[in-house]
Amino acid sequence: MPRDKEGAQRKVFMLPTELVERVAAYQARTGLSSEVEAVRRLLSDALRMRDDWRSITDQVVDRMKRSEPLVDAAKDVVVGHPAVATVSFEPRQVVFQMLTGETLQISESGDVTGEHGNQKLNYPGF
Repeated sequence: MPRDKEGAQRKVFMLPTELVERVAAYQARTGLSSEVEAVRRLLSDALRMRDDWRSITDQVVDRMKRSEPLVDAAKDVVVGHPAVATVSFEPRQVVFQMLTGETLQISESGDVTGEHGNQKLNYPGF
C-alpha cells in the first residue's frame, strides 16, 4: 500500500451505508474536521476497549524496544486508558492496576512482573 508519511499507511475499506452514516453523525457531534479523523478515533477507541493487561503491557514493552523511555511509553499507552484504574510513576518503574484487578510493574530495564490477587501473572518481558 502507498505510504503517506512515516508510521502511517493508506488503507481503503468498503463499509455499509448505515455505518458510514453513523461515522458522519459521530464526526458532526464531535466537531471533527475530517471523516478520516472520525474513523481513526472510533477505531482506536474500539481497540482500546478490547485491551487486557497483556496487550497493554505489550504496547509499552514494544515502545521500549524501539528505544522509547519507559516514562514516555507509559504516558502514551497507560495514562488515560479506559481499562486502567490507577498508574504510578515510581523510581525506575511504572506500576498500573487494571479495572479487572491485575497489577503490573514494568521496570526501566524491561522486566515485567504482575499479579492478580495471590496469583503471579506470566509475562515473557524483553
